[in-house]
Parts: sequence; C-alpha cells; structure tokens
Amino acid sequence: MAMETIGRLKRDAQQIMVDHSFIFVNEYCTSKTCPTDANGKPVHKNDFQKLQNLVTEEIFCPKCRREAVERCFRESETQRHETIFGTEAQKYDYLKRYSIIGERELITKNKGLKDYVPTTAEAKTNKDLATQAVLKIVGGTPINVLLTGNTGCGKSHLSFGIANNVNEMSRRDGHAMTVVYFNYKKIYNMITASFNDKSLKGRDYFLKIAENAQCLVLDDVGSELIKDSAFSSELLTEFLDSREEKHTIITSNYNFDSLKQLYDARFTSRLSRYQFPITFAETGDYRAGRSQCHGRCHDE
Repeated sequence: MAMETIGRLKRDAQQIMVDHSFIFVNEYCTSKTCPTDANGKPVHKNDFQKLQNLVTEEIFCPKCRREAVERCFRESETQRHETIFGTEAQKYDYLKRYSIIGERELITKNKGLKDYVPTTAEAKTNKDLATQAVLKIVGGTPINVLLTGNTGCGKSHLSFGIANNVNEMSRRDGHAMTVVYFNYKKIYNMITASFNDKSLKGRDYFLKIAENAQCLVLDDVGSELIKDSAFSSELLTEFLDSREEKHTIITSNYNFDSLKQLYDARFTSRLSRYQFPITFAETGDYRAGRSQCHGRCHDE
C-alpha cells in the first residue's frame, strides 16, 4: 500500500477519534508495561498506540481498557450467577442438600453411570443414551429426558446416575451445576399435606428449589395418580414453566402417548420440547438381573 494512502487512512482515523473526543498520542503500550489478564498473561503481545480523552485529558491503551471492561463484566456475571445459584461448593452440594429420594440407597451408594450395570442389550443401549444426555447437559444444550419403562427396570437408578454424573462432571470442568432429584410421589404427598399443616414445606418451597436447579429430575411421575390428577397436572406444569433453557429428566411407567392421555396438554407440550427419549420396552427386573450377572453383563 502506498505511503500516501497509509497517511490518509491514519489522518481519517485521527479525525474520527477527534469527532468522538479521542485522539492518538505518541505513546505506546507494550507487553512489558501492560497489565495482565485473568490468567496472569499480558493483555496484548504487540505494541498499541495510546489514545487521549480530549475532555478529561486521560491517556490510555485501548486494548487494556477493553480488557478491563470485559473483566468487570465477567466478574459481575459471576457475582450475579452466584447470587442465584450459590458458590461452586454450594452448587455441588445442591443435590445432596435438597433432593427427596424414593430409595435412600440411590444417594448413599450410587456412584453415577459407572455404577449402572446393564443386564440386557437394551439396557446397554440406554446407558449409552444416558451418557449422551449427560454430555448434552454439561455442554449446556437444553434437554428434556423422558425415561420410561415398566416398574423395576432400572429407571430410577439410571436417572440418578445421570444426575450424579452431571453433578461431578460440571464441577470437574470448573462450572458446577445445581442438580436436584425429586421423587415426584413423595413431594406430591408433602405438598398436599402442607395444605392442612402450614409448618410443613409446601408448594412454593419445592417450586423454588426446582426453579434454582439447572438440572431437575422428577422420578416416577404417574405413581401419584390414585389421587387428584387435575392438581398433579397443574403442579407438573408449574415445575416445567420454570425450566426454559434448562435440563429436566422425568421417569415414568407411562410412555409419552399415555402421559398425554393422563395429564393436561400444557404439561406434555412443555415436555415435548427438546425431548430426549430413553425407553425400556423389553428389560425386566433390574435388581434380579443384576444379581444374576455377577459382573458378566452387557457392560463388558
């Protein structure tokens, strides 16, 4: 490029700076004099010509100033996130602190998906799907996992394995997620009991816990249907209303078509968005099958 053209472009750039109350000065910021970024490295490697604010007469490096503004924004976003979800340690403890489990051994003995031993080829496929679901959740992809099958096929075990893996992997990757696991029948009974006893944890409490969870598991949906299905539909819809762009895992003995017959369309409509089905159609009793495996099942 001709020197004349370079000179003209520089003069044009200076005029723009003047129009905006800034102008280049004959000072340069180098990698040796500039501040460091969040990783302790110089903000820039190349020399940057400094600017002067013609109103305040402040002289500054535009590259360093931009890094300072971006760092301030990152820190404010981190503070905002911690205000909502808590610190990394608080987020990691969310699962054990707030979960309502149907089977206590799920939370005391379950070590995640590695603890799930497939007893059939179908179960092996479903474990692989569960692993994919974990990666999507930790990667930030909104997802509604619908895990269905007959009683005893291992749905609860697999769903808690997903929750546990998300909890562990997100912390390991440096951005711990809030995860909570609710046995739906248990919290349904607790909520309805609170109508007559205001000292008990009720609807607002559980909805808030679920809303603050980035990953929510509702286990055994449908087991409460011997009672008021209209209220249950309303409650499930409220749970999913707070799940926009979040991750939800639902287990049920009923497939999606059956759920549409049992519950309000608002609930199943929300569930259908980002749906990720995991279906047990052939697998029988998981505990019995696992006890017969003696470590020689389909996980090999």
